[in-house]
Amino acid sequence: MAAALPTVVITGASAGVGRATALRFARGGARICAIARSQHGLDDVRREIDAAGAEAMTISLDVRQG
Repeated sequence: MAAALPTVVITGASAGVGRATALRFARGGARICAIARSQHGLDDVRREIDAAGAEAMTISLDVRQG
């Protein structure tokens, strides 16, 4: 039986360290759930994740809001 791909959930994924982390895990074959406030930034990072050959889900959300 083949091992399942890991799924990684990353907040702040549209820029900076969050974006770099999402791309690094994507290049390693993980499925990515990218969360950030900026839909535009998420669209950009999703294109990069797709280009790396990984699966991605994006969610525009401000985790600071309760």
